[in-house]
Amino acid sequence: REYSIGMLQNSTRLSSWMCSRFINPPLSAKACDLLAVSADENNLDGASQLEFMRAIAVGTIPYTDSQVPRLNVYANAFLLLDTDSSGRVETAELAVHLQEAYKLLLTSRDDSALRYVLVIIKRATGHNSLTFEDMSMLWRSGIVPLEASNPRNALVLLSKILTTFATLSGGALSALIPISDFKRALLVNGYPKYESEVLAAAVGPLDVSVASYGALIVQGVLEPLVLEASDFALGMSDTGPKNNAVLRPNTNLMTIPEVLKTYIAYDISGDGRVSVQELVAGMVSRNGLESHAAMIVLALDSDDNTLVEIDEFAMGITHYLIPESAADGPAVNSQKEMYDRIYSDNHLRLASNMAGYLTSVYRIPEHLASAVVVQFDRDGNRFIEPREFLRAVMQDLIPNSATRTNSIISFAPQFLEFQSKLNTRILVPDLAKALSQKFPNLTADHTGFIANAVGARSGGDIDLHEFIVGAEFGLIPFSDPIGVKQSLQLM
Repeated sequence: REYSIGMLQNSTRLSSWMCSRFINPPLSAKACDLLAVSADENNLDGASQLEFMRAIAVGTIPYTDSQVPRLNVYANAFLLLDTDSSGRVETAELAVHLQEAYKLLLTSRDDSALRYVLVIIKRATGHNSLTFEDMSMLWRSGIVPLEASNPRNALVLLSKILTTFATLSGGALSALIPISDFKRALLVNGYPKYESEVLAAAVGPLDVSVASYGALIVQGVLEPLVLEASDFALGMSDTGPKNNAVLRPNTNLMTIPEVLKTYIAYDISGDGRVSVQELVAGMVSRNGLESHAAMIVLALDSDDNTLVEIDEFAMGITHYLIPESAADGPAVNSQKEMYDRIYSDNHLRLASNMAGYLTSVYRIPEHLASAVVVQFDRDGNRFIEPREFLRAVMQDLIPNSATRTNSIISFAPQFLEFQSKLNTRILVPDLAKALSQKFPNLTADHTGFIANAVGARSGGDIDLHEFIVGAEFGLIPFSDPIGVKQSLQLM
């Protein structure tokens, strides 16, 4: 509320507001200034509403008094590392700090620990110039010590990462762990089968490197795995953890049966399919949604066939835009209102402004951002309608995390390369032909299978969202021979 009436739409006012609001314990003046500036990712002398809410979500603007002491410590540490006062910590500056932290535990000839930390940090953050948000994540994870005099906890975490990886890779930290072995290791550590699939997909389309495994831990997505070499040598269960595995606590991740159960609840006619009308009626009558229901459902129906198939439905669940129960109605309204404010406050209706927004907020290169915007400007009028915007959000073409940003940066260029015509989609035969030309080890049967599987959703042609999903899952190879081998295993 305070933001919406204009009190905070300026870095100086935001800093003053934080210092006046958080007084027990007090947020230091230096911390207030740093947090206000770091929230303004566009460098427009004031955080946009999206940037303000995002900073609260990631914990770099406090919303409870209990966060203040930690942010004071982080702010002081960041200012010490930012030797050139640029508002960012370069990897070279961080390396000096880490070298100082580790010098008591490393010999002059053994810098491998420092080298692996820097590789993991680069993978976890996605760049060499680290923001306050990046550094906060690294300190929270424990991979970077807050004080150079006490690096032991950071080295303990690093040791856990490297030890488990070496167990899985046969002792070589430079090797790659096959995705299948990584999934089995997750199962042994008590991760349910569905979560194991999700975590494996988060690593990327290739087999698992020490950097990608460590990055998941630093990002807080995964806890260090505990695995004995003897257990792995004997083979692990493909259906679940061993009896002595430590089970993780329940998470709010919906399983496939839960999604199906919710989907069936909206199937009023009982024909096994949820129509646009059924889903709108259900969201209005069961969950108290009114004005937002039609817009959400129309955005979900990506192929415009007046049916919301199970994968479209799951996409709405994932983005908290379809309520799982009657109690979720207010939360869904709030989420849709947030997207409405983002769309309005950032003047994103022109395609060119949207491309600039993707570049400034998510650091997607300009040429790539413009190409991505073309993908969700379905009618090609260079104007992003609310439905197109919401659909892009749900398809993660407007990313909501560093992982999603990295997927766009990694996979969109190959999609554009494969495009055979100047339009927003590529035909299934075009993808099969392009794959055959790029990967000679794939037969026509293989490339046809891949192209048809990726394009099965749209029935003949493929958009950027479908292409990225296929690439993340590993079905579309991005290297030879590793990527081709994984794709063949999946088939």
